[in-house]
Amino acid sequence: MIALFIDDERTIKLLSATIGLKDAAYLLLIFLLAAGILALRVLAKIYNAVSYDPFYKSAEYHYFYLEDGTVITRNRFDLVNGWHQSAVLPEENLLWYAPIPQDSIIYRLYQRGRFKDRRISSGDKAPQIDPINMQRMPGDDQNYRYMWQPRINPSLAPKEEISYIAEIITPGTEMEAFEARGTNFGFGLNVTCRRATVFAYAPFGYKFVLIEPRFSVRDSQTLAEIDSGRSVEPNVSPDGSMVTLVIKRPKVGERYWVHYRFEKVEV
Repeated sequence: MIALFIDDERTIKLLSATIGLKDAAYLLLIFLLAAGILALRVLAKIYNAVSYDPFYKSAEYHYFYLEDGTVITRNRFDLVNGWHQSAVLPEENLLWYAPIPQDSIIYRLYQRGRFKDRRISSGDKAPQIDPINMQRMPGDDQNYRYMWQPRINPSLAPKEEISYIAEIITPGTEMEAFEARGTNFGFGLNVTCRRATVFAYAPFGYKFVLIEPRFSVRDSQTLAEIDSGRSVEPNVSPDGSMVTLVIKRPKVGERYWVHYRFEKVEV
């Protein structure tokens, strides 16, 4: 790049007895790049410090599909606590197509923060949790909303960071994905998040086919489609076995859906 903007005669010019103009330009670019990276990190630390409420630094949703309609969901959350001691984590919710047994939702801590003996659960049954509320969506007899607020012991200290996984297994509940009309997958959040990513994996011998609308934003309460101003395109891998969706700063109160179906491919 320097050679494009500085002609050869100038690049060999010496600024001092040992440093040429070309070398000085290299050093300046390295300094500016390092300063930019440092500034971003400083801004992130300032945001962490001044944020009163808890928030997710990142959230990841992994959907693993099997040919019999079983879905294994692993949701990973990187949480920064607010300016208060907390024995509960942010409320979570799941929208699903059938009742889920209470022993199908399991929490796993993989970064325990400052304490090595922490437990995470929803009440007395650790590590299994019971959804504290299940309701049918308005005007829809096929979708159920599950809501729960996991507890953590010992409590989180102010501004403490912790990471954990919620694993959910739903046997034989996703059969519409194998039909022509298809179905959807996605997520919704109840607290602020910097970046959310969804990874979906097709069953062996099948591929994802996106159907219209390929991506939609829904109201979390009514599931009515809304215009959020986002122009997001789900990314399908070349062989169709995986779909990735990235949402920067997802809004509380919105659900993000990818619409798809599975088609069989030659193995």
